[in-house]
Amino acid sequence: MTGSPHMATFDWQVFLQDTGGGETYLSWPISAWGRTTLSVALLALIVALLSGSLMGILRQHSVSVVTTTNGGSGYDSHAART
Repeated sequence: MTGSPHMATFDWQVFLQDTGGGETYLSWPISAWGRTTLSVALLALIVALLSGSLMGILRQHSVSVVTTTNGGSGYDSHAART
């Protein structure tokens, strides 16, 4: 079956037509989405790498923020290994 007789067809070539300024209609959304999307993606990558590095550094250095009433740290590394 080649298709429904009631189904509309769309001419996709319209996106490749010249707008009169040497651009195509397809280049408009690509240029707009490209700048915004790439900017946000790059910013998100930088934030993720920086926060991940900071968390990794803090985890490896065993910075004790929580203290117990007896003056020791809240995390007992010997108890965690057994």
